[in-house]
Amino acid sequence: MINPAKYWRNAKQTKLYLGRKGTVVVVTYIRSAGMDHQSSTPYSFAVVELADGEKVELTGVGHEKLEVGDKIECVLRKIPPNDGAGLIEYIIKAKKI
Repeated sequence: MINPAKYWRNAKQTKLYLGRKGTVVVVTYIRSAGMDHQSSTPYSFAVVELADGEKVELTGVGHEKLEVGDKIECVLRKIPPNDGAGLIEYIIKAKKI
């Protein structure tokens, strides 16, 4: 579980990517994952080159299958909580446009 201070620090970086667009450079489709990510499978995991040339690693939105060359937009999505009593975590994900 992420502690509140770490969550707050990460939130400052999150806003820098919202709405940015890019292109998928490398992608894999995860069908089986560890206990922490089982509720999310299957999902795409991609390296995305943003418009300014920066490369970032992002997961796809929902079960959407990304492919090399797809145009994406960075969007905010929440992560299902593991314990039901903690903070609701949000991360940047790649949404196909």
